[in-house]
Amino acid sequence: MSVMSFIPTIWESAVLRNFERASVFGSCLGRAYFGEIKQYGDTVKVPVLADVAVKEYSRGSQIDYENLQATTLDIKIDNSVYYAFTLDDLDAMQSKPDIVAAATKSAGLALTNAVDVDCAQVLADGAGTELYESNPFPAAGTSGEVLRMLGDMSRALSEKDVPMTGRWCVLPPVLATQLTIELVGKTTPDTNIMSEGWISRCFGFDVFMSNNLPEGIVLAGVREAGTLLTQLSKSEAMRDTKTFGDLCRGLCLWKAATLLPAGIVKAHYDMS
Repeated sequence: MSVMSFIPTIWESAVLRNFERASVFGSCLGRAYFGEIKQYGDTVKVPVLADVAVKEYSRGSQIDYENLQATTLDIKIDNSVYYAFTLDDLDAMQSKPDIVAAATKSAGLALTNAVDVDCAQVLADGAGTELYESNPFPAAGTSGEVLRMLGDMSRALSEKDVPMTGRWCVLPPVLATQLTIELVGKTTPDTNIMSEGWISRCFGFDVFMSNNLPEGIVLAGVREAGTLLTQLSKSEAMRDTKTFGDLCRGLCLWKAATLLPAGIVKAHYDMS
């Protein structure tokens, strides 16, 4: 790759594609916002619409129209990470496609890890419901107990009238494994579960696995309860003045925020 052939938009798209494929919380959070993120400190406006009232109607009665109370939530972009590497001309000539693909994948995965860790903490801090706080769920228990925990989390959301559509749950590997065993053992075996460790819908949740959850915490919620704003704001290449090679770097900005605390529940578990 040379500076002359470097196309920032193509590079950015490749990095973000790798991020989207690997990001767990990117699948769990909403992306409805307007405004462009250009630099650290920018403010993005997220639309928040008040509930629409439903009124009784009888024949011939007059219809009353209400003014929708549409507001915006201002979210300041105050998280940023960067990547930077050098590519020697000799390496580029020998394996240009492989190096570029590996670099974009690596940058995307590194971005995923940084953003997901932050998202998990933001959601845990903003959860409106907390389960098993005084008596943590035993992670070393039987696989059937994981189903009970998911049932309790689903019920907690339902009791707050959280819609079923778009519900998600993120488990740590130890609990995800137990749930997979339970699903394989008590249902018709699914080749995806058995070969890939994929976890299907359970108690209305799309179940995911992540190593980036806060220690001892399981999270569940609905997409509309939070938002994730991301932007690869800078992507540049330049010649290295000290060697025969190119310098590549990129700056990523993001912000995760809780919008509806009632739509998020966290449960505590104990590894002992």
